[in-house]
Amino acid sequence: MDFKIVEWKCRMDIRDLAAGEVDSGTKCPIARALGRRLQPSFEVVVGSDDVWIVYAATGSTIHHQKLPQFAREFTRAFDAGHRPPPISFTLAAPREFLRKNQRAKRRNFLSSEKK
Repeated sequence: MDFKIVEWKCRMDIRDLAAGEVDSGTKCPIARALGRRLQPSFEVVVGSDDVWIVYAATGSTIHHQKLPQFAREFTRAFDAGHRPPPISFTLAAPREFLRKNQRAKRRNFLSSEKK
């Protein structure tokens, strides 16, 4: 199956830091931020150097990518018990795995409402 690869923006916020769990590949701040953008049938797993998208039902890996260097440094600092500030970065991901951009949907709704 061929997928269309698109840029995927990870925007971590203070809630991700507060709720993030140390040494958890599925509940760390990066995983929480990335997970918000995935379709419900997929999950994200973050390692110290990599990120995987897996099918939620089976845990089978369907996409793998290296984290940017500063995201790796964030992960190591967070897992060591520090609380670095939130970060943002871009990855590549199959568009079919991502939720639609909620802001774009809202903007389209508002513009059609004015007519």
